[in-house]
Amino acid sequence: QMAGVEGLGALAADNPANQSEIAEAGAIPIVLEHALNGGRQLKAVAVGTLCSLISGHEGNKDRVLAAHGVLQLVDIALNGKPEQRPVATGALLASGASVRALVAVIPGGSPATKEFAVRMLRSLADGNLDVQERIAREGAIPILVELCRHGTAKLQELSIQVLGRLTAGNYQNQTLVVEAEGTLALLELIRGGTPLQRELATLTLGSLVAGHRENQTEAALAGAISELMDLARHGTRVVDATHRQTTCSGRIQAGVLLVDQDRPRGDQKEAAMVALADLIAGHADNQAQAADAGAVQVAAQAVQTGSTGQKVVASRLLGALARGHSGIQALFGESGVVPALLNLVREGSPQQQEAAAGALGALSAGHAGNRKQIAEAGGHGAVDELMRSAHPNKGVVSLARLQMKTKFDDVPSPRFGRKPMNPELSPIQYLV
Repeated sequence: QMAGVEGLGALAADNPANQSEIAEAGAIPIVLEHALNGGRQLKAVAVGTLCSLISGHEGNKDRVLAAHGVLQLVDIALNGKPEQRPVATGALLASGASVRALVAVIPGGSPATKEFAVRMLRSLADGNLDVQERIAREGAIPILVELCRHGTAKLQELSIQVLGRLTAGNYQNQTLVVEAEGTLALLELIRGGTPLQRELATLTLGSLVAGHRENQTEAALAGAISELMDLARHGTRVVDATHRQTTCSGRIQAGVLLVDQDRPRGDQKEAAMVALADLIAGHADNQAQAADAGAVQVAAQAVQTGSTGQKVVASRLLGALARGHSGIQALFGESGVVPALLNLVREGSPQQQEAAAGALGALSAGHAGNRKQIAEAGGHGAVDELMRSAHPNKGVVSLARLQMKTKFDDVPSPRFGRKPMNPELSPIQYLV
C-alpha cells in the first residue's frame, strides 16, 4: 500500500495529465482513507500524495472535498509540513465546494478546526458578494452568531469579522443576522468584550444597520445608541500588532461607500462614530435620539481635537446627524464646529476634505442660518478652491457646494410659486 501511494504521488507531482488520470481511476478516496486512518508512515505518505494530486489542479480540489476530505485538508493546513500547508489552504479557498464543507465542520469540530474554518470563511467572504450569499445559504449565520456568544475569544473575534463581511451592503444578509439575534450578540460584546472584540463588534454593528431601516430601529430599541455614545466618549485607542491603525477608508459596492468595517483601527472612539453614522443615517428618530444623547457635541469635539481618523469619521457623523433634520441643524451654530470643518476643507487630507465638505453641505441644506454662518466664515471660497484642486472625489464636493449656495428651503417652483423642501429628500432628489 505504501509503495502504491508513494508511486501515485511521484506520478502526480507537477503533472496535470497524471493528476487527472489518477483521479479518474478512483484513487482520491483511497488516498484520503489512508491519510485519515493509515499507520503513522502510511498516513504521512498519503498526505504528501494528496497534496501532489491537488496542487494546481482545480478539479481534484473539488473531488477531495466531494469525497468528504475537508477535515483532512483542514488537518494538513493546520499540522502538515510547511510546504504542504499552503497547498491545503489553497484547495479550501479555491474550490467552489469549500463553503458548504467549511460550514459543516464548524459545529462539531475541535477549537482549532473551528477557528481555521471560520478564518477560511472570512477570507472567502472578503469583497465577494456571490460567496457571501453562498455562506448565508449554507446556514452559517446562526452558527456564527452562536460563536459570538459562546466561542473562544479568538473565535468570537473571527466570527464578528465574518458577520461584518457578510452584511456589508447586503440587505438580505443583514436581515438574516438580525433574525438570528445577531444585534443582541454584538451589543453584548460591545458592553463586555475585550478591547478588540468591542471595536470589531461596533464596526460590525454599523455594517448590520447601514441602509437597513428595520435594523436601525431594532438596534436603537436594543440600546445601541447609548452604548455607542459611551464608547465614543470613553473608548480607548490602542495601536499594536493586533490593532493596526489606519485612516478611515472604504470601497464602492452596489453604489454605496462602504467603510472597511471589519478591519480594526485600534481606536474605539473612531469605530463608535462610524457605527453611529450608519445607525442614524436617514432615520429621523435615531438622529434625534443620538442628538439628545450628545452626539453633536462629541463629534464636534473630535473634529476639532481628535486624531486624523477621528476627524474623518466625526465629520461624517456630523453630516449624518444634520442631513434632512432642521431641528438638529439648529444645534450646530452653537457648537463651534463650522470653523473646524472649514479648516479641514482648506488644509486636511483628501478624506478629511471630502468628509468635512459633505458635513458643511448637510448643515446648509434647508437651514438659512447655517448657510449664512458658513458663507461669512469663508465657506464658499474654501469649497470653490477645493473644486479647482485635484481632489479625487469631486462629486461629493460639488454636491456640498450646491447645498451651501442654494436656498433649498425656499426654491421657486416654475408652476406653483415658492415651495418648501421636503426634508426627506436629498437636494439632488428635490431638484429632479
